[in-house]
Amino acid sequence: MSELDALRVREEVLQAMYWMRAEGLGDSPSAAELARFLAVPAATLGPYLDRFVEEGYLEPAGEGFGLT
Repeated sequence: MSELDALRVREEVLQAMYWMRAEGLGDSPSAAELARFLAVPAATLGPYLDRFVEEGYLEPAGEGFGLT
């Protein structure tokens, strides 16, 4: 994964999560829910989500991920 790809995906994931929270669709979507919402295979999105947890943008929240 290139740094540019990671930046692009991070922007999309964070934007989607803020929107989902604001619309009352959930505070901690799973990787599968985010993948469906973003039309990206879950297997592709998973490593990015793990990276965003390591970088402090997301945190594990039950079965999903929450914003920090």
